[in-house]
Amino acid sequence: MTEISDEVVAAAKQADHEEGVRDGRSYFEVADHQVRRLIAAAVIAERERIYAELGVDHYVIFTEDAWTLVHSADCRLAGDMVSGCTYWTALKHADLTNELAPEMLGRWRIGSIDSEGLPSLVRAEDVPVERHLSPRRGRPA
Repeated sequence: MTEISDEVVAAAKQADHEEGVRDGRSYFEVADHQVRRLIAAAVIAERERIYAELGVDHYVIFTEDAWTLVHSADCRLAGDMVSGCTYWTALKHADLTNELAPEMLGRWRIGSIDSEGLPSLVRAEDVPVERHLSPRRGRPA
């Protein structure tokens, strides 16, 4: 985790002090190391909330005429979901421009990327069927 700067600690203590003055208490004298621990705990809780909301996996959704990649929280938070995403690169390498086999329609979790750079897909619905895409065909191998 990134170090919590003295400025952040001072601002938190000041905000806490101002709130304390309103309700008759003063927290301004709380030790800096305690404030850092509280801020760190809040940051971790917020990170976990964001990851729970956005998800940690990549998914690909195949329709009859297109496919869509749903990026993980890491990818979305990084902000570079095309050139910086290995899952996007793997799907492009699989060349999904051809018509997909009917059994491929739906939502798939990208489980891994093999040594050839191709995605390994696991159906995201109830049936855990695993498929590997062939390069340049967009069909199960």
